[in-house]
Amino acid sequence: DTVTATEAIEAFVPIPRPLPTQRPALAMIAPDAVEETRPTRTTPVEPRDPACLARLRALGVVFSEEEPIDPYGACHVDHPLKVTSIGSGIAVTADAIMSCAAAVALARWAKDELLPAAKEYLDAVPNEISQASTYVCRSRNNQAGAKLSEHAHANAVDIAAVGFSGREPVAIGSGTADE
Repeated sequence: DTVTATEAIEAFVPIPRPLPTQRPALAMIAPDAVEETRPTRTTPVEPRDPACLARLRALGVVFSEEEPIDPYGACHVDHPLKVTSIGSGIAVTADAIMSCAAAVALARWAKDELLPAAKEYLDAVPNEISQASTYVCRSRNNQAGAKLSEHAHANAVDIAAVGFSGREPVAIGSGTADE
């Protein structure tokens, strides 16, 4: 039996799927368009975490520190980072705005899971992650009245495809977690 690249990656490194929605998966709304009933932030901006930034640097992540996003609003991000590479020779395409913790988790996943699985199952080396969504001020699954998504705090990354040296990229399907 021939195994597709997507099947090989998912057999070793299952990628969580978004829940089905009736709205576009990447519906973006402006921070001030979030329902007025949602409380705005009342706590002060958290201090930057130098230990987290040190972990990113040790993992070889390439990033720039950005200005706070919506510091006292519903979709606040105290210390957003613009990530262009998650280390291990893997670039991130499209502007990827995420929290330090999300960047560390993505870099560790790539180093500890994606790289070994790609080598074992595809005899290939990942060199790019095409992200479909990082920071966006929206509710969970774009449902009116729902709690804010982790995307609204730059704590989530949706991966659209994984690129490889010497072979075609692997698109990540649009299936659901139940498939």
